[in-house]
Amino acid sequence: MKSSVTKHSVHPAGHKTSVSLEDAFWNGLKEIADGRDITSSELIAEIDAGRQHGNLSSAVRLFVLDFYRHRLLEEAEDRRERASPPLVPSPDGDVFLVLCQFSKSGATFIETPADTNEGAIVRNMIGGQYNKPLRVIAINVGEGWARDVSKRIASVIVKEAERDERTLPRDTGAFVEAQLGRPVRR
Repeated sequence: MKSSVTKHSVHPAGHKTSVSLEDAFWNGLKEIADGRDITSSELIAEIDAGRQHGNLSSAVRLFVLDFYRHRLLEEAEDRRERASPPLVPSPDGDVFLVLCQFSKSGATFIETPADTNEGAIVRNMIGGQYNKPLRVIAINVGEGWARDVSKRIASVIVKEAERDERTLPRDTGAFVEAQLGRPVRR
């Protein structure tokens, strides 16, 4: 396959010179210059001022290659960030974790979506979504605190269940009784 190297006359920093580039590199250089709202000659002047060795054509090729390589890395990082949830909660608002007893060997925090709010935890408790809940912890990274909100959640569960005339699931009822120290309708 024949390479299509073309000699291009340019005027970086006011002096006339030429660069011999394959069409793909020349088109990439023009695209980068357009994106920066400068001329190809102005971009070549920047490349020429920063090159440490080699001829100008090679420096331009390396610059274009490096530009697109970094763009691909940034796009891959963006895709990775969008594809997986963050390991650290967002500093915007509270994050809730529900500690449940799973077996005789111990308890574990149930995974909840980052946008889960107190109302969702209460609805899930009333709906029986958690097996043997023990505690509810709220975390706010932006404000720098973590709190046991189990009693507050238990109180809201009782109010909502009474308002809607609902009987609490067995495990939720046990959670409320443990937190409030009084029996509830189950």
